[in-house]
Amino acid sequence: MKIRIVHQPKIDPSFQRIAIPAGMTSKLRKLAVSEAECNTRLLS
Repeated sequence: MKIRIVHQPKIDPSFQRIAIPAGMTSKLRKLAVSEAECNTRLLS
């Protein structure tokens, strides 16, 4: 769990820079949101 929390902030900015197309960003955002929801549920 600690690893995931540390990784997320590092992955978000790099992914936003790499994924310029709208389709890519939307997919990555959905993945980030779903992962964040899973982390919050596990923590709470």
